[in-house]
Amino acid sequence: FEGIFFLLLILALVLVPHAILLNVMGGIEASSFSRSILPYICFAVIVMSLSFGAVSNRLQGIEAMGESLSEGIRMAAPYFVIYILANQLYSSIEYLFRI
Repeated sequence: FEGIFFLLLILALVLVPHAILLNVMGGIEASSFSRSILPYICFAVIVMSLSFGAVSNRLQGIEAMGESLSEGIRMAAPYFVIYILANQLYSSIEYLFRI
């Protein structure tokens, strides 16, 4: 039911005349819709996953839901530091050879 609700909500924000998520010319390309579709899909998947976990009694309480949301970040945290350092090294080397 939640997936259908999210789908109907996005369709209502795009398909009706003078929709909020359309660009100035009334199209979908280069509009608020095209820039927000990925975060919207991620939010919908998170909400549906949390409600499935609550209904199936795998997530019992708000604390378990918070733990499930932060578990992926906790596992990937060391890679964020490596990514930032590698990105800075790449940018520095690119700057040196740009001249």
